[in-house]
Formats: sequence, C-alpha cells, structure tokens
Amino acid sequence: MDSVVITFLGCLCALALLGDPQGALDVHLPVNELPEHLRWRLRSWQADAHEQLGQTTEAAHLYAEAAHLSTGLNRAVMLQEQAALLLQQGDPAGAKRALDGARPLYPDALQSEDDGLNLATWHYLRAQAQLNLGQPDAALDAIREADRLERQYGDPSYGVALVRGQVMTHLGQTEQAISTFEEALKLASDADRPYANHELGVALLDLDRPLEAREKLEEVLLVPDYPFHPEVLADIAECDY
Repeated sequence: MDSVVITFLGCLCALALLGDPQGALDVHLPVNELPEHLRWRLRSWQADAHEQLGQTTEAAHLYAEAAHLSTGLNRAVMLQEQAALLLQQGDPAGAKRALDGARPLYPDALQSEDDGLNLATWHYLRAQAQLNLGQPDAALDAIREADRLERQYGDPSYGVALVRGQVMTHLGQTEQAISTFEEALKLASDADRPYANHELGVALLDLDRPLEAREKLEEVLLVPDYPFHPEVLADIAECDY
C-alpha cells in the first residue's frame, strides 16, 4: 500500500479517536485505494465521525457500507451499529432487518468475552426493535437473554436494565419494572440518571404512589439539558392532581 495512503489513513483514524470528527471527515481517502481488509474500517471510522456530529442518517448509511465490505463478526457488529442508529431515527423495522442479517454471523460456540458481549448487544437492540413493533413478549425474552449474556461475559449495564424495565411496563408488570428501573438508576452514569429517574417516576405514578413519583420527577427537572422537560412537567401535574 502506498505510503501516502497509509499516512492519510493513520491521520483519519487518529482524528476520529481524538474527538475531532470533522477533521477526520476532511481527510479525503478513496476507499478503492485501500486493501479490502481496511475498507470496512475506513467506512466505520467515517460513520463514527458522522455519528459524533449528530449526522445519524449519514452514519447509518456508512455502517451499512462497512457491513457490506466486511465479513463474519465484523459484519455483525457493523450491522448492529446501523441498527442502533435506525432505532434512534424511529425505524424499528429497518433495525430489525439489519439485526436479522447480523444474527447468523455468530458461531454456535462463542469464542471470547467480546463475542459474548456483542451478542448481548444484539439481543438488547432486538428487544428495542420488537418493543417498538408492538411485540413486548418477544422483547422480554430478548432483553432477558441480553441480561444473561452480560452477566456471563461481563457486568450488568444501565441500558439493558432500563429496556427491561420498559418492557415490563408495557406488559403491565409495574412492580417488577420499578425494581428494574431502580437497578438501572444504580448503574447509570450522571448523563443517564435523568432518563432512569423519569422512567421510575412514571412507573411509581402508575402504581398510585404520587409522592414518591414527584420526588423522582423533580430530580429530573434539575438537569437543564434533559430533552423531555415538558413531559416531566405533565407527569408532575398528574402527581399533583
């Protein structure tokens, strides 16, 4: 491979990893000048840069291209990245199609912790797609499997706990949902806490526990950049009523 191409590829990778996504995208490097085993990585780095910039449509297209250029578990991971963005965009059917393409790429016997955690992510994304497609029972099976795999190959995560609580809420299992949201709250980062508190507050409200619900919802209002303040205010009004 030409030394100039190597230099440009290294520069693009470094900028993407150092948090300069626009700088990474400004590096012009035609994919056909790379050997086949690096082409999907280029598209993956470019997709990540677009995602950092909030350009999710472009990122989803590039992850799809990265999947097309890769094989095996690399392809599965790229399809899962695409599916996550399609879920953000409100396209659960598209996410399900991407996930349907990813699952057969996993071997029957997982080879490493990374494989196990990637498969946990597959089930986590699958649960979200099924929930949004009106299939809460199937979503519950998927999120339970995600939780099992996380505990087998790593540690339980905030995201899996939160989705498990959401699925239980949809199934009317509100008591179990509350304990699951409380678990999510313990695992949450500072950025994730308002989302967990909001879900917990709504679940408490559904169980006619308005004082506890209001306490959780008021915590959410203390976070100025939480994007769902109008909904929180409406929930607080219901508590007061």
